[in-house]
Formats: sequence, C-alpha cells, structure tokens
Amino acid sequence: MNKIKGVITVLIVTSVILPAYSSNNDESDRRLNLTRVSYYIQTDELRKAFNLIDELEKKYPDDVQLFIVAADLNIRVNNRGKALKYIDKAQKLDPLNEDLDSIKASLMHEHGQSVNASARIKKSSLITEQFLKMSGRVYVNPIYNINIIAETDRVKSKNAIVRQDVIAEKFDGQLWRTNLSLNGLFEDGDEFSASLYLGDEETIGVGGEYSFRDRFGSTSIGGNISQPEWEYIESLVGNGTKDDIYIGRKQYVTKSVRASLSTGLNRYNLDEASNVAESHSVDGALSYYYPYVLSQTNDDILNFGLNYSLGAEYFLNRKTKTAPNGDNFKPFPAQTYEIHAMTFEISRDIKQKFHAGAFAGYAKDRFGDSGPLYGTQLRYSPSKKIDIGIYASEGIIGESRAGKVNQLGVNFKYKW
Repeated sequence: MNKIKGVITVLIVTSVILPAYSSNNDESDRRLNLTRVSYYIQTDELRKAFNLIDELEKKYPDDVQLFIVAADLNIRVNNRGKALKYIDKAQKLDPLNEDLDSIKASLMHEHGQSVNASARIKKSSLITEQFLKMSGRVYVNPIYNINIIAETDRVKSKNAIVRQDVIAEKFDGQLWRTNLSLNGLFEDGDEFSASLYLGDEETIGVGGEYSFRDRFGSTSIGGNISQPEWEYIESLVGNGTKDDIYIGRKQYVTKSVRASLSTGLNRYNLDEASNVAESHSVDGALSYYYPYVLSQTNDDILNFGLNYSLGAEYFLNRKTKTAPNGDNFKPFPAQTYEIHAMTFEISRDIKQKFHAGAFAGYAKDRFGDSGPLYGTQLRYSPSKKIDIGIYASEGIIGESRAGKVNQLGVNFKYKW
C-alpha cells in the first residue's frame, strides 16, 4: 500500500505544485485548492480534505487531478472501492495516462487473485494441534471474487475429556473443515460475503456479512449457523459448531490511530446436542502507528506501533448432563474470560526483499491468569508475486484453562 501512495504522491506533486502560475484566476484557485487537499492529507486533517473534495467535485466534475487526489485520500482510509471508482473516472478522461494504470494495477494486485499454503503448531496445557491450511481467491469480475479455504487440524489432548456421550478419554484424531465464500466490493466501498461451511460428520453451515463504508471506517453486521468451531477443546472432541450474530465498527481516527469494537451473541453445539452453551463476546482494539524515516533516499522506514486489545467472552448458560453414576457434569465447561493486552511492536523492510518484525507486551485476564506476550516474524518477498513467511509467538490467548499458548507457523503466498 505504501508503494501505491508513493505513486499517487508523485502525481500530485508534479501535477499540482510544480506547474507554473496561471493568469487564469479560476485555474489558480483550482490548483491552490488541490494543494490544500494534499496538505490536509499529509497533516492528517482528513475531515477537512473530504469536505474540500466535495466542494471541488461540484465545481470541477471532470478534473483528472482531483480524482487522483480523491483516490489517494480513500486509499489512506482503506476504502478500496471508492479509490478504484475515482481511478476509473480519471482513466475515462485520460486513457493514455500510464501512471493511472500503475495505480489501479497495484490496488488490484494487493487484494487480487492469490493462492496460500500454511502450516502451524499450537501448544497449550490442554492440547497440541498441528494445522495445515490451503486457500485461494479468484475474481469473477472486478466486483465479485470467490474464496476457498480448506484446513485440517491434527489434535492430541493431554488429559481425558468428558464427551457429550459421557465417555471420558483422551482424544487423538484429525479434523477438517472447508469454507467457500462469495465476496463483493461495491463502488461506494461497501462489502459483503456469503459463506458455505463444510466439516466433519457431514456438517453443513452457512454465514454472511455486510459492511457499510463511510468516510472514516466501516460498520459490519453478520452471522453464522453451524460454523465448524475449533476454539475450544470440547468442540474439537465433539464435532462442535457455533451459531452467532454480531455487529462491529472499524474507525480510522487519524492516519496513525485506528480503533475497532465488536460484540456478538454465540451458541455452541456438540454432536447431536444443540445449545450446550451460550455466551456474549466483546472484542476491541486501539492502535497507534508511527513510521520513523531512517533514510529519505532509500525509502528506509522503521515502523513503531503501540496496541491495546480486548478479547472477552462471557458465558451466560452451560447445559448440565447426568452421568450413568449419577454425577452431574457440563459437556461444554468453557470459562468466562476478559483479556486486556498492551503490546509494543517494531518492524522494518530490509533490502526491499525482507520484512522483519517483533512485538512484546503484557496480558491480564480479569477472571484468570496474566503474563507476558511476545512474538516475531520474518517475511521474504523475492518478487511482487511471492511472499514466504515464518512467525512464532507465546502468551495468553482465550480462556484460562488453556494457560500459556505457544505457536509456530510458516506461510507461502503467490499473487497474480
């Protein structure tokens, strides 16, 4: 995305600031106002930039440079649909402009067709899991794309688990699930997805989400029915599924500060038994990013980040069953958690082909444990089409029964 912004910035500077002063007052005002928009973007006064663009669009409905500046602004708030709309309008007026072709190609490539393969090991006090995952995305047309994800999980529990059929034993087996989704991106930036889920024991589920875009973020609503659920060990052992509805908001406070908050209602199912547990979940984040320029000539930037996150799930109801010996037990004994975490991160591109990053912080579960969080990643990009990465992390994730979770993974991505 930084490369896209760089191309647009060059276009803005060369087309707006450098041209000689015109004796035509209207033309001079136009150039001055476009320069003001660019200044507002650079100084993070995005609301002023949007308001001025609205005024200029009414006055100059066929201004190529205005559309380029508007595209730059929408890229900065991650409204890819609106940015592409402005680039298309500019191309219709200036079809021979190769820079516009480059901007559009970069936007489409960054979110375009791809194939991914990854492997991950996850260990906690309860289980060891080995994941293999394949995914791919293909565009039907510029608006719609089809995404498929196929994943397997080799699970080995460390302790005996009381199953839905009241049998207590350790679990050692392999699970699979597939997600086939149709996704759309509209000109105003709104997005939607419709998903079909397949899993073990002929599990079939469906889901959907719609995101409403505005100038400074998006609001999403969605839900799922019978989605294969792998977050809790009881779900892994008992072919669990999850039904949920949720609403969330992502906000671009400034170009350096982003926030998100979502809440939902969840219902968990095991084997043939539905509604073994119900919960209310809340997730949130507040992030600040600061790019420190080490060298202007080499585009050498050291990126710093400070992040706060909230991950919480409050269980409202857990069904109780009676064992043959008369004892009562809960087939889904998941525990409420509310984890607050603060992390500091740092990353840097190394010689254009490598990207290295690390994070460290502390997490506190209001209902359980607390402890440090830390991790690192290294990504190698031998070309614009290929990304190869490795990452590792350790810390508290999810309910307190799991304790500290260790993860190690590798990823390969090919884009075209």
